[in-house]
Formats: sequence, structure tokens, C-alpha cells
Amino acid sequence: LELNLPPEILVSCERGQIRQVIDNLLENASRYTDGPGQVRMRFHDDGNDVLLTVDDTPPAAPASDVQRLFDRFYRVEGSRSRAYGGSGLGLSVCKAIIEAHGGTISAGQSDMGGLQIAIRLPKGAG
Repeated sequence: LELNLPPEILVSCERGQIRQVIDNLLENASRYTDGPGQVRMRFHDDGNDVLLTVDDTPPAAPASDVQRLFDRFYRVEGSRSRAYGGSGLGLSVCKAIIEAHGGTISAGQSDMGGLQIAIRLPKGAG
């Protein structure tokens, strides 16, 4: 696990819910990354927003499935199956939490060869 965390970025949020999102993203990345894999989490001040990205190494979800990852009960066939404990609810819950905080969440190809989840949240007042 590689962490790139600045010393301080303020985000106005409900800590327990954001912790749930981060826990889910890290659990998914570790569950669906072939060993010996890598997971990278970065926080970045992007002006009015904070950008959080979680990237992992292969395998990646097929490009045709990436946008459906946030649908309730959706699971990519093959490596991302219920046999590994997934119900298909985790990312839809993450999306609901992030949107309730005025943010956005998206998925795409990681430069590490796996999946990237990107979250954009409004910065909190200092």
C-alpha cells in the first residue's frame, strides 16, 4: 500500500461515512488485485475540491463494465464475483455517500494497470 497524503486538507464531511467509503475502496482493491499487487491512495488539493484516488494493479474490470460498477448488485463476471465475498453493493453505497456530500465518484483505467476510483469532494472551510 502506497499512501500519498498531504499534511493537511480540510474536507467538510461525516467522518464515519467517509471512513466507510475509504475502507470499502481499499478492501476492493486488495481483494481484486492479483498478488503480489500494489494499491496506491492519493489525496490532492485541486482548488475548490479535494481529489482522492485509489489505484491498483491488474486485473482491471473490462472497459465495457467500468461505468456499471456503481450500479446496485452489479458484479463483473470472473474475478469479481460473490465467491470472493462481494455482494455488488459496496460501490453503490460509496456513490450514495459521496453524492450526499456534494461530491462525485468515477471509475477508470489506472496507470498501474488495474482500476482507478476517483472521488472529488468540496473542500471544507478552514
